[in-house]
Amino acid sequence: MPCLERLKEFMEPYIQRLGDKRQHQHGRTFLQGLLSDLERKSTEPIAERAGLYRRPLQKCQPGPARCG
Repeated sequence: MPCLERLKEFMEPYIQRLGDKRQHQHGRTFLQGLLSDLERKSTEPIAERAGLYRRPLQKCQPGPARCG
């Protein structure tokens, strides 16, 4: 199984723990951004590359009281 597929399979239980189902895709997008070739691995450049507003992605950053 290719590495990307293994990673998707690995992260799925964590994505499912996001309280709001709308956040599932944002969690995936955030992780893809962290693994990308972006120079800055923060919410703003990740959201910009994905064509999204940064606010929903901020809820998926690691930290207390986030992602659900």
